[in-house]
Amino acid sequence: MLASQGGTRVGKLVMLSCPVHWPKYAPNFTQVSKVVSVRVRMDLVILADRGGQRFQDNHIDEHVLPIWFDHFATHDPHTWDRYRVRSML
Repeated sequence: MLASQGGTRVGKLVMLSCPVHWPKYAPNFTQVSKVVSVRVRMDLVILADRGGQRFQDNHIDEHVLPIWFDHFATHDPHTWDRYRVRSML
């Protein structure tokens, strides 16, 4: 996100379990062709960071997996296979 704010052109920005600190951390949508967020339900790491759990911007394609609390699940290849995360991108 910060690279896009600095003027770097990004084809697809994929955010895995990303805390929401809007507008401090927000992509520059003029520099990004597609933004996808993949997260779990009630991420405890994000909660500890005091970040928001979901993006509220129509430019961001938000996907919430049916997994509770496990911040690292979005980085697990088995999770990607089980929930077909590649098809969300």
